Amino acid sequence: MVEVKLHDIGEGMHEAEILSFLVETGEAVKNDAPLVEVQTDKMTAELTAPSAGVVSHIEANVGDVIEVGDTILKIDDSNGVEAQRNEHPQEAQKATLEVLSPPPTRRVLATPYTRKIARDHEIDIEQVKGTGSAGRVTDEDVYAYIEEISVPEETFPETKPSPEQRTAPVQHPGAGLHTQETRSFITAPSAVHSEEVDVTYLLRISEPLNISFNSFFIKGIQVALQDYPSLNARVDESEGKVYLSSECHFEVSHPVYETKVIQNVEQSSIRDIEDGLAKDHLKSGATFTIHHLENANEVVPAAIHGSQAGGAIISPIHEKAMVYNQEITTRSMVNVTLTFDTRAVTGLTALAFSRRVKQLLENPNLMLLELI
Repeated sequence: MVEVKLHDIGEGMHEAEILSFLVETGEAVKNDAPLVEVQTDKMTAELTAPSAGVVSHIEANVGDVIEVGDTILKIDDSNGVEAQRNEHPQEAQKATLEVLSPPPTRRVLATPYTRKIARDHEIDIEQVKGTGSAGRVTDEDVYAYIEEISVPEETFPETKPSPEQRTAPVQHPGAGLHTQETRSFITAPSAVHSEEVDVTYLLRISEPLNISFNSFFIKGIQVALQDYPSLNARVDESEGKVYLSSECHFEVSHPVYETKVIQNVEQSSIRDIEDGLAKDHLKSGATFTIHHLENANEVVPAAIHGSQAGGAIISPIHEKAMVYNQEITTRSMVNVTLTFDTRAVTGLTALAFSRRVKQLLENPNLMLLELI
């Protein structure tokens, strides 16, 4: 027998009023199913079932004011086994063993509103990995899980395909259709997202190695693209398809050298990239564009070239006073602005990609681990 009690729902509230019951006595409920709706001075919330079973008794009435710890209703979680014993006597012993040794289950920490989002989208919240405090599942975790299971271009075959073999449908068919000659940052249906990145530690380790920040950044982008390949793609407007490329060819422009395309970044080490920046390369065939601004007042160019799905713009390194390790100190910062074609990349994917790049640049040791 499981007792469902009013737990501490936060906001400093110690009591709540019962607004309505969502189940009746004798009704079978599943784990995490909504049972009762309560209201405090600050919020309305749903209390859910801690386990599957049958509602055996309702202890309170609508309109009652109950305190934290009071029992609201009881759930008999043994009825399912009893019914099985009556219908299949030969399996009684097996059912009893299952009750005595139930499979381990994870009681998910989440707010009632987060659980409601999961139910509305028919998502099993136990399958969602929580990133909040103590593993709590947040609203963002649920939306990220929905995005993960719903975006077709994030699924890969086990064997390595040839370049541009994988395809995905255009997100918004018919939007912004133009010839390759006229397609640009202005004509393509694009959007931008910017992240401020702390590169203090990256600069500290790159200088003794005699490797530029740019080489680390190029490799960080390539590592992040492994997780979000829809940004390393080509939009074919005539066919209405997005071709995902398994090879990373980066067009890199920088104030100190001529624009060049570095081929097969995924096969290059950071040192190889550094050496390659000093060589002449082809200027076509890029799958992703990286543009470094000469100064903060420079007019931002088109970050998406041709039929590319994504590109990045990097601001000059600047110093900024910040609180770091509980001390006010000066940190080296850059602004990374991602430009993406909304027909190939969703806003949530762009956000996740940008934060992955930020994570790799602020923790270069993590990036090196990814290369092992």
